[in-house]
Amino acid sequence: MKHTCRRLIRRFLRSDFARHGAIVFASSMTVNALNYILHVLLTRRLGVDSYGELYALLAALTLFSVPTTVFTMIVVRYAAEFHALGDVARLGALSRWILRRTVLVALALIVLGALLQAPIGAYLRLHDPRSVLFTAFVLAFSVVGPVIRGVLQGIQAFREFAFSTLIEGFGRVLLGVGLVYAGFGVNGALAGQACAILVALAYTWFVLRRNFPSAADELRIDLRRLAQTTTGVATAMLALSILNSSDLLLVKHFFSPYDAGLYSAVSLVGKVLLFVVGFIPTIVLPKATARVTRGESPVGVLVQAAVAIAILCCGGLAVLYFEPALAVRIMSGRDFLEAAPYVFSYGFAMATLGALTAVVNYKIGLHRFDFLAPVILIALLEPLVISIFHATLWQVVRIVLIGNVAALCMSLYRLTSFATVRLSHGTQQPSVLT
Repeated sequence: MKHTCRRLIRRFLRSDFARHGAIVFASSMTVNALNYILHVLLTRRLGVDSYGELYALLAALTLFSVPTTVFTMIVVRYAAEFHALGDVARLGALSRWILRRTVLVALALIVLGALLQAPIGAYLRLHDPRSVLFTAFVLAFSVVGPVIRGVLQGIQAFREFAFSTLIEGFGRVLLGVGLVYAGFGVNGALAGQACAILVALAYTWFVLRRNFPSAADELRIDLRRLAQTTTGVATAMLALSILNSSDLLLVKHFFSPYDAGLYSAVSLVGKVLLFVVGFIPTIVLPKATARVTRGESPVGVLVQAAVAIAILCCGGLAVLYFEPALAVRIMSGRDFLEAAPYVFSYGFAMATLGALTAVVNYKIGLHRFDFLAPVILIALLEPLVISIFHATLWQVVRIVLIGNVAALCMSLYRLTSFATVRLSHGTQQPSVLT
């Protein structure tokens, strides 16, 4: 058994999954470190009031960016299928189709921001209502940039994908902080973010134009399939979001401020594991799609993802089991040491949620949504059960753990089965195309 595990790990470390995963993991870690540096510098320069305004606007951006995440995953699927078939012309057509339509959406968002800046600014009590317009620019560019970058993810150009995210991450710090320190305040921070996204978008589009022909090619889309994919992806993202965050809101409502603060520390420590494996779905979705499109078994992708999750989570869970107080002290400080008894169980729940996210992306890659009904059911039941049983924080942690484990187990139904469709001339028919 030991030799089998070693052989499996060695094979994994030599695979393109590990190589691509290392690239995406390194870039995501760097970007998150840059975001931390960004907020540290902004808090010291903006002060409490202005930083509060900026944080509220950034929270609104996160909320309104959810549809972009859904659309990006759909783009990744299309691009992965075209790439697996070697259909370079259609990849070029897809890139231009996406650019034209997202630019139109972006322009509409900017116009809407200009029209609503006064009432929104008054509602949020902003010192300068123009901050709403700058936020609209960030949101508009965030619609175009990540979706276009999804083509790079779909064709598994992970080096260029990672470089694009790094350009954006460094740009946020250099431009955002630079404009704030130059005296432009909240508007400067937002303008810096918008410019960073725009620069990353320019690089991404340069890479796509260099690799794909400029000649127009007809892009025919099966609207029924597109609607099915969109509904499935959106529902899956909603379920994962509920499982990820509903417990925090309920604890804040039902418990004292002190206990809610302890639970926030528990969540902060435990979700490190979720963050560590967060890059794996980025790799799983296009690779699973590409394999099933070529008529190959995609199970190997799932096995590699499982190995990666096990390697990354085992060490973290060991720390949370043997040194929970140390983990809490490093992440949250000595004032939160009472959270230590909960962090291993919560960390296990978050590792399970990370595995669930990988499985969900795997099945989306196969265009199979048989996991939706049970996962949505558990996502709805978990907050309901917490609302009924919340005598102690232990009850909440155990409900979260049981719910995540149950959702993962139910998502494993028919995990290794897949189907392909062949055209009359023998090539693979993409599952979302006419």
